[in-house]
Amino acid sequence: MNENYVKMYQLVEFFITKFGYIFVDTSMKNDEEVYLVNSKNNCYQLIRITTKNIDSVVYDKLKINHIKDIISKTLRMDINFVDIHISQDEILENELYDSVAIDVGYYSGIDLTVGYPGIKKVLHEVMDVNEEYKRISDSLQDYFITSKEIAKRKKALHQKPVVTITMISISLILYFLMYYFQYQTNYNYSEVSIIVAFGGYYQAFVRGLHQYYRLLTSGFLHIDFFHLFMNMYALYIVGPSIERKYGSKNMLLTMIASIIMGNVFVYLLQGNTIALGISGGIYGLLGLIVINAFSSGLVNQPEYRRQLFYMLGINMFISLLPDVSLLGHLGGFVSGIIIGLYLDSNPLWKRIKKNALLAFITLSLGSILLIYNSKDRPVDHVYYKTDLEVFEIYEVLGLSDYADAKNIQIIDFYSK
Repeated sequence: MNENYVKMYQLVEFFITKFGYIFVDTSMKNDEEVYLVNSKNNCYQLIRITTKNIDSVVYDKLKINHIKDIISKTLRMDINFVDIHISQDEILENELYDSVAIDVGYYSGIDLTVGYPGIKKVLHEVMDVNEEYKRISDSLQDYFITSKEIAKRKKALHQKPVVTITMISISLILYFLMYYFQYQTNYNYSEVSIIVAFGGYYQAFVRGLHQYYRLLTSGFLHIDFFHLFMNMYALYIVGPSIERKYGSKNMLLTMIASIIMGNVFVYLLQGNTIALGISGGIYGLLGLIVINAFSSGLVNQPEYRRQLFYMLGINMFISLLPDVSLLGHLGGFVSGIIIGLYLDSNPLWKRIKKNALLAFITLSLGSILLIYNSKDRPVDHVYYKTDLEVFEIYEVLGLSDYADAKNIQIIDFYSK
């Protein structure tokens, strides 16, 4: 991290905390420039702060004009733009834009002191650039939390993450119930059959017996202790922070929708297979994290961006491992991305928020239609032994009549 980069963020802190600017997500990430916007400012609605020298503007002109046009259309108003360079260049009168070159003890260009008093004293030498950058990051995070949000966050910090605890508890209880049943029956039944009997996703039963509840219930079942431990640990790490930020209701919505959508992807794009685990919901939470990183501007911070991409890379690698449901993870992640866009509070993303709601409705209705149209379609493989074991388990659990009825129904489905 170089000194000019820190100076750039000294100015960013100045404009955001003193004059109410916010970050602009340009979708063109680099460490040499930052765009800030404030539609209510009477001087400049759009500001670029860059570590590049003034001569680089000629090469950046197309990009700058493109961003100006997008912001102008988004805000539905003509905007004033100023280009601020962390340098000791001399600013001439015929520059392409209103421009300023500023450094410690140096200032050249248009006079911003009337609209932004104190700007000439913002930049200062620092002994430790990393420590200064951390100070600025903390300052910006504190600023973005309004007094109402501070009270809400303080209250949330003292509240238990109810949804996270509940989902972990349900998963643990079901795992030990399955283990206890297997022990009580002297391990006479396979793990797969027990999982299906307890509500695991099994395409033949979803399609042939219309047991669509399995698209959700399978999310709370796990094949072995390692599978359970990894998912519970991941949920324990990311769940509480997500629940504090978005609230318990939105956390619950995201988890349920992502689990279901993950299994819908498996149902529509894979054959007669078994699927289980809460990882689809966890990937939905990952989608929320990604959207928040871009919306809040945290992705502009190199260290945070590195950690985010590392996390995404690790999870992509896990999704490609054998016996791991890539489609289940993908469906959960897509659901989380869409919900994250809808829940986002960035004022520049209002149109995206509306489109996200439309996308979620379209995806849900489309999935329902595709599932309905495939309800009588035969499965690609039939596993009679698994079916019989599941019905035997129902009988052991005292559901003999139910087992007989479902046995007849699945045979009828296979014979079509």
